[in-house]
Amino acid sequence: MRSGANVGQCAIYLEDSPAISMSDTLIIQSGDLNPFFLTIFLNTKHGKALIERGKYGSAQPHIAPPFLYQIPGPSWEHLQTEIEKTYLRSKELTELSKTRCAETQILLLSELGLADWQPKHTLAFATDYASMQRAERIDADYFQPKYEDIEKGIRNYSNGHTSIRNEFEQNTSIFEIEPEKLYRYVEIGSVNVSTGEIVEEEVLGKDLPANAKRVLKKGDIVISKVRTYRGAITVIQEDGYVGSGAFCVLRENGKIDKETLLACLRSKLFLTWSWKPNTGTSYPTLDDDDILDFPIPILPKEKQSGIKQNVDESFNLRKRAKDLLECAKRAVEIAIEQDEQTAIDWLASVSQVIDA
Repeated sequence: MRSGANVGQCAIYLEDSPAISMSDTLIIQSGDLNPFFLTIFLNTKHGKALIERGKYGSAQPHIAPPFLYQIPGPSWEHLQTEIEKTYLRSKELTELSKTRCAETQILLLSELGLADWQPKHTLAFATDYASMQRAERIDADYFQPKYEDIEKGIRNYSNGHTSIRNEFEQNTSIFEIEPEKLYRYVEIGSVNVSTGEIVEEEVLGKDLPANAKRVLKKGDIVISKVRTYRGAITVIQEDGYVGSGAFCVLRENGKIDKETLLACLRSKLFLTWSWKPNTGTSYPTLDDDDILDFPIPILPKEKQSGIKQNVDESFNLRKRAKDLLECAKRAVEIAIEQDEQTAIDWLASVSQVIDA
């Protein structure tokens, strides 16, 4: 990225892309410098320091493309090869993680008999005045038949259904901010909508936004209530985070485990239905009660165990992929600070442990 809040961030295209943002700079390989190695190098502390020197502007920082082209890059032939292998292995683990997520959805929807269900937007339909009074809504989209189809599909499940409210406790904790304490803050934009991965920010208490309200614990499920980040849903994997009040935060408290709820919430059923109870126009949101009242199937324990296994494996694969990239960055730093062979030996030893 050469402008904006994320200026200086670097990534590599592994697939063809028809276009890129005007705030990006596209670098095409024309020499011997390995693109995988270059990407990792620019994301190390040394690469970031070089990029930082070229930033200008305060409110909207920029980097001029000519400056980027002049950044010196080390050219260790053997280390470049090892970095590429590590990068591609990380990508492979990420794809396996996505596969496990897809298998989880297939398992869930097949159990419900809704594997082939597709949302259908009806152009003409009718409702009655009593229904409008009960819902206190007059907007047509709220009464789309596809939303009722989703709820009926879950309520007709042969093993029965319940609601999120009945099976999970809502975390409504509020903490007292210490101005000089460093917090690991998770906002709605910190959760990757596609993968559920969290990229938190480290923020001093005095700089935390007013909406930083929740103490997040390992095992909590966070659900974005804002339409822009609909689908930002994940399970917190470790203690030590504080979260935005724009999340609905839930904890296990019944016969449905958190992995099964996660599968339900990330399914096309919930993500489609979640457009129904939107309130607001310029900043549409869900209310906590709308989420808590959503029906969920009571899956048999063996089905929940299968979902849990897939979800746990997906998170584990994604963590290993992230760890490999961090090790690749550290290996480049070791080569800069010490020598190439030391970096190669270190990368081989830690990669073997992570990928065991």
